[in-house]
Amino acid sequence: GIIVIGANVAEHGETGPEHSRQEQEFRALAEHSPDMIVRFDRDCRRIYVNPAWETANGTSTAACARSVTSGAPSCA
Repeated sequence: GIIVIGANVAEHGETGPEHSRQEQEFRALAEHSPDMIVRFDRDCRRIYVNPAWETANGTSTAACARSVTSGAPSCA
């Protein structure tokens, strides 16, 4: 199955050490998860994929994260 969670973090104005710590925690969790984790921007472009995505799709994580796909979900 697929789980989708959305949040507008811009409203919170989170910056500084606490935000940096939370970002590091997210990355550590996502990088070591056996599940595929993908983050999209407001235009439904992939901005992050974890190594599990790379393994499942046989493509570079960096190349995949920068690409715009026709298979992106609808933001409507």
